[in-house]
Amino acid sequence: SPAQPLPLTDRVEFLPQTGPATLAQANDQAEAERLYQQGLEQFNRSRFREAIATWEAALERLRAAGNRQGEGTTLNALGFAYSNLSQYQRAIGLYQQALTIAQEIVDRQGEANAFLNLGLAYYNLRNYSQAIDSYQQSLPIAQEIGDHFLEVRVLSNLGLAYDGLGNYPQAIDFYQQSLMIAQEIVDRQGEANAFLNLGLAYYN
Repeated sequence: SPAQPLPLTDRVEFLPQTGPATLAQANDQAEAERLYQQGLEQFNRSRFREAIATWEAALERLRAAGNRQGEGTTLNALGFAYSNLSQYQRAIGLYQQALTIAQEIVDRQGEANAFLNLGLAYYNLRNYSQAIDSYQQSLPIAQEIGDHFLEVRVLSNLGLAYDGLGNYPQAIDFYQQSLMIAQEIVDRQGEANAFLNLGLAYYN
């Protein structure tokens, strides 16, 4: 099965870093939220180039509003859109920008998501070792913040990356860990993926 991304977040959070927002910042924020939603609708209809243009406009507004978390979220979304156009190197650059912001503002969720997305891009480039490195940085953060849904996907993707290297025993170990957590949290999609991946790994 293909590597498992996280679904895109359905809205931009606004966490102003300093004091009350000015009227201009509030207007920029409101317009950015509208543009982010519009980009999401375009993305969900597979209109990736339109989504990119819309999210780039949202990014300008978020920067003007001083919304660093929203900026990181939108950079991740842009990376996702470029990945869907198979422009993985471009996506990697955007994910790295999102990662830097998440680390600067201590957004652990954003950091874990950016590492996952970097891993997916490296995996799609068949750079399995760098994919593993990225996933291994996402995993402890997912565990620390108690995001089991993310943890299932990182474990599954670690299995796929080891599978790509031909290390089937290690792949099976990660698939089994993914399956166990998916069953605990009743994540049916994660469970189905783990069973599918286990079957393929055992076949190999």
